[in-house]
Amino acid sequence: MTHLSRSSTAAKSFFPYQRNSLGFGRPIGGPVSDYHGLVAPPGATYDLKALTRACRLLSWDFDHVPASQVTFSPWSAVKTQSYLLKLSDNSQIVSKETWSRYASKLRKLEREFGKVEIELDCKDINVVRLCLDLKSSQYRRSGVIDLFAMPWARALAEVISSQNSSSFSGTTSVLRAGGRPIAIHFGMRSKTAWHYWFPAYDPEFNRYSPGMLLLLHMISHASKQGIEIIDFGKGVMDYKQQLSNYTAPLIEGSVTFNRSLLVLRQSQKRLIDWARGTQLVQMVPQSVRKVAWRAQERGRFR
Repeated sequence: MTHLSRSSTAAKSFFPYQRNSLGFGRPIGGPVSDYHGLVAPPGATYDLKALTRACRLLSWDFDHVPASQVTFSPWSAVKTQSYLLKLSDNSQIVSKETWSRYASKLRKLEREFGKVEIELDCKDINVVRLCLDLKSSQYRRSGVIDLFAMPWARALAEVISSQNSSSFSGTTSVLRAGGRPIAIHFGMRSKTAWHYWFPAYDPEFNRYSPGMLLLLHMISHASKQGIEIIDFGKGVMDYKQQLSNYTAPLIEGSVTFNRSLLVLRQSQKRLIDWARGTQLVQMVPQSVRKVAWRAQERGRFR
């Protein structure tokens, strides 16, 4: 559902949201929404009380709103960030030591499995589906909810993969060894930004770091395709910290004008974040933690 702020002639901004039967709202797409908030001209601000009332929302929970959207600042409970790699600086993006280390893995892979080929913009829908299958397997091995077991998530990925315009397109990159796809990345790009979204690889080839080999190749060729920024998204991972040279501030919180509900939502968020950062959570039996976590996560996927 999307609420439109209208003038007498045309829509000027959009507020995409989902609302459940109780009136609680969240961003469209749940866990696949790496940025959300208002789709509006830079600097635009709005009366959130009027907006949420018009949308019939008791609350709207968010976790990837750009900090630049000051309309949401009063409702921020947590500050975080997305990791980006700016290519326009024309500086040494990847160290020589890193290139050397992964080049030796690539040579070993080629010796043992055959010629290594990398296709940066593959249009084969079967490769997209293989990427989603590999990602599903990774989710299940990790014990997390399998996003791509959800029909809507697969359908969304396939729709995005079919888009191909100068301003927006789905982009699938694949690394093959001996003709066999062993690492795939499915993402999307605008004219100048490439969103690093769903990387996946065949675990049989883990010792060769095929995902990193593919990513380094993507980085080395991105500027030739007009890309100025590769956006790795939120979440602390080694490769993001190793390769990014810029961060985009984000905020998390809950918009609600019911004071009791606001305190409850913010306290719940802080408690979860605190528990994850301490050893206290380890005192709870693993089976109980898993059930509680999966119940919480399921709500984000509906």
